[in-house]
Amino acid sequence: MSVARVRGWLREGAPVVRPGQRGRGHAALVDPAALTAWLQARESSNRTLASDLDHRDLARRLVADIAAIKVAAYRARSDPGKLRDAGSVVAEFATLAQAVHERLGLPPPSPDDWPAEIKQICSALNNFRELR
Repeated sequence: MSVARVRGWLREGAPVVRPGQRGRGHAALVDPAALTAWLQARESSNRTLASDLDHRDLARRLVADIAAIKVAAYRARSDPGKLRDAGSVVAEFATLAQAVHERLGLPPPSPDDWPAEIKQICSALNNFRELR
């Protein structure tokens, strides 16, 4: 462990017994046990952050897959009631997307974060409603 690395940790908030000052003989005093505990807590926090990022990425991919399935089924329809049922497609997608996020311990997805295909159906639905 180098002096430069310890100094970096101190700048990042590692615990000190006595802060250092400028000049020879005025170095910071560090308790090795406290520093070790701080480093372990920081590593654990980094692992939690990585896990959260993994969950967000998984949620994003699952929600995109759900959207693709819902949109493909919607586009495959050719009946006259297709546009009228667009609201149900969007509502089902929103329910499934929220369930994925809840299951992974994430906040519910915002409509701003929905895949473009679902946003297109929402737009078509809004245009349809305005024409009526």
